[in-house]
Amino acid sequence: METFNRLKVGFDRDMGLLTWSMFTRRIVMGFLQVVRAIYFALLGYSAVKIGLLLSIATLLSAVHHITFGYLCDRYGR
Repeated sequence: METFNRLKVGFDRDMGLLTWSMFTRRIVMGFLQVVRAIYFALLGYSAVKIGLLLSIATLLSAVHHITFGYLCDRYGR
């Protein structure tokens, strides 16, 4: 129990809010991926095209986060 109390010291209210907001955002974005796939299927796209579209979107998002994370660290916000 003492170990837990030592860990809890560094976890303030702002960190809790940030963690909760990131968790909520990721749940919503995951839900939208599913909805987007269903929407593309209703438009008549094949499973391969849907997979490619969603994979490309995910890859571009990763590149975007890495690029702008680097730029923010280098030049500031």
